[in-house]
Amino acid sequence: MSKVRSRILVVKLGAIGDLLYALPSVEETKRRYPELEIDWMVGTGLAPLLEGNPNISEVIKIEESLFELKRHPLHIYQLYLHIRARLRRSYTHVIVLSRSRGFAYFLALITGQRVFRLSRTQSDRKVALAPPLSMHESAAFRKVFELAWQSYELRAGGHSLSNRTKVHDERIKRSLISVSKILEETGRENEAKPFTTGGEPKHRIKTTAELQSWLVKADLSYIKESVAVDDPYIAVHLGGGLNSKTEFRLKRWPYMRELVAQLLQSYPQRVVLIGSRAEAEEASDLLNGLSETQKLRISNYVGKTTLRELVGLIRGAHLVLGPDSGPIHISDAMGVPTLGIYGPTSELSWGVLSSSSKTVSYKVPCQPCYKDNGVFPPCSNQHACMTGLSVETLMATVQDLLNPLR
Repeated sequence: MSKVRSRILVVKLGAIGDLLYALPSVEETKRRYPELEIDWMVGTGLAPLLEGNPNISEVIKIEESLFELKRHPLHIYQLYLHIRARLRRSYTHVIVLSRSRGFAYFLALITGQRVFRLSRTQSDRKVALAPPLSMHESAAFRKVFELAWQSYELRAGGHSLSNRTKVHDERIKRSLISVSKILEETGRENEAKPFTTGGEPKHRIKTTAELQSWLVKADLSYIKESVAVDDPYIAVHLGGGLNSKTEFRLKRWPYMRELVAQLLQSYPQRVVLIGSRAEAEEASDLLNGLSETQKLRISNYVGKTTLRELVGLIRGAHLVLGPDSGPIHISDAMGVPTLGIYGPTSELSWGVLSSSSKTVSYKVPCQPCYKDNGVFPPCSNQHACMTGLSVETLMATVQDLLNPLR
C-alpha cells in the first residue's frame, strides 16, 4: 500500500442517525481541504447511503454479521482478515465514530496508525475525542477536540476562540464536527479556513439554530432511486426492528393503528407504511385491524424497498412519523416535516434537529432507560413511557406540522 499524507479513514459501521449527522462534517472538511481524500468504512446494509457521495473517495463495506459472532479468537481473526483485505490504502488518520476502545485498538493494530474514537466522560457529561490509540499511544495527540453537551468551542485558523457559545441542548453531541478539528490539531492549522455556516465566513457559530441548520445539511440528493406514489402521502414507520447488534421492540408505540385511522379520517393524504423486513409482521397486524375502505388509502412498502428507494419515499412525503429510528433521521436530515416518538431513548441525545421536525414523549421517572450501550433493560414499568403517550397528543403535533402544507 502506498503512503499518502492527506487521506483519512472514517469508521461508522451502523446507526443511520449517527451516520447522517456525521456527513455534514465530511462536507465541511472537504470544503476546507479539497485535496484531502476521505474514505468511509461502513456496514454493507448502510453503504447505499454513502455510495455516490461526492465528498467520499471510497466506501469500504464491512459485513455486519461478523460482529455478531462470539469473541472467540478464531472469530476475531476472521474479522481481522475481513477488514484487512478491504483496506487497500494507508491513512494518515483513522477516526472511529463510536466509543468502543477495543474496536479502536483493533483498528490501530490493523492499520498501524493513530486511531481516534469518541469518548464520553462521566464527570462533566461531555462527548470528546478520546486520546488517539496506536501501538505507542502518542501523547502529542492526547488533547484533540472536545465537544461538550452544553457548550462547545470552535477554532478558526488554528487559534482557540476566547468565547464559548453556550448551547443548552444535548443534541449537538451528534454533530461530529471533530473530523475537521482532528485535521487542525494534527499540524494543518495554517491551511485552515474560517468556519462558516453559509454566506460570509464567521469565526464562531452564534446560535443553536445556526448550528442545527448546519447539522441537518446531510445532502442525499445523489440518491436518485425512488418508488412512485401518485397521491400526496404521509409516511409512517412502525419501528421496533433490528440492527446488527440490538433489538428495538421497546421503541414501538402500541397505538399506531389508531393513529393511522385518525390520519385517514382527518387528512386527504394517503398513508404509506415504511420499514424493514423485520417489521413486516407488525405492518400486517396493523392492516388486519383496519376496514377495507381504510386499506384502499394505504400503501404497504414495509420490507419491499431498498435503502435508496426508502430515501426516495421519505423525500416525497408530506410528513414522516415513527419512533426513534433510521427513517425519521433520514427525514430530519432532508428537512422533510418529521415527528419522532420517543420513549426508552432520549429525545435530547437522539432527537431530531431540523426546524421542521418535532418530538413527542411521555415523561416517567425511568425514562430514558437506554444508555447507548446496545442493551435495552427489561421494563418493570409496563412500558409506561409509550403506553402513556396518547393518540390525541400525536394528532395535535401532526396538525402543527401539516397545517403549513394545507
